[in-house]
Amino acid sequence: MSEFRPGDAEEAVAFGGFVQVVEDLLAVGFPLAECGHGRVLSCVVCAPVRQVSSAWAPVPTLAPGQALFARPRTLHAYLRGTGVEIMANSDNVLRGGLTAKHIDLAELLAVTDFTPSTAELVRAVEGANGEDLYPTPAAQFQLTRIRRGVEINAPGPGALLCVEGELTGERGSARETPRRGEALFIRAAGGPLRVGGTGLAFRAAVPS
Repeated sequence: MSEFRPGDAEEAVAFGGFVQVVEDLLAVGFPLAECGHGRVLSCVVCAPVRQVSSAWAPVPTLAPGQALFARPRTLHAYLRGTGVEIMANSDNVLRGGLTAKHIDLAELLAVTDFTPSTAELVRAVEGANGEDLYPTPAAQFQLTRIRRGVEINAPGPGALLCVEGELTGERGSARETPRRGEALFIRAAGGPLRVGGTGLAFRAAVPS
């Protein structure tokens, strides 16, 4: 790989935002280091940017049903595919590139943790009642997968997202039938939630 220099932005039009961040960092003298992939800028590859290398970050491929936990202050991106994302409340979500939106470079460098790490893959723990938990160390949220009819005693506050088929959600006298791509908001009060149907759903909630 050849070294990436300021001015090479035309080499990677598809990565406009990423290239701008790299050029800005090089312009302020951010240190370069040698690695097996060429010269790198912190954990960002400064080789031909059309080939964002694994020297920048791990690139795991998730199979259906798998998950990945990204810790706070960790730079991460989705390259392709469709997934369900859940995150804690934050007043400081920053963009790091691969976007035409505003990038606050100084703040990004101030808060990002550049410590080398591996991707934390998470596998669902199957529940006997048909609701599977994705265990993480997060205290602010939890994510579960519902693969068959289930009754949840304390479901809210939270949200239920249907990703396949059609579901029925019943709580008290209320009944809803979300289809693929539709979601239900679950209030904190209201008693147990009964989920039925032939679909597949994910439920975001506060840990009990």
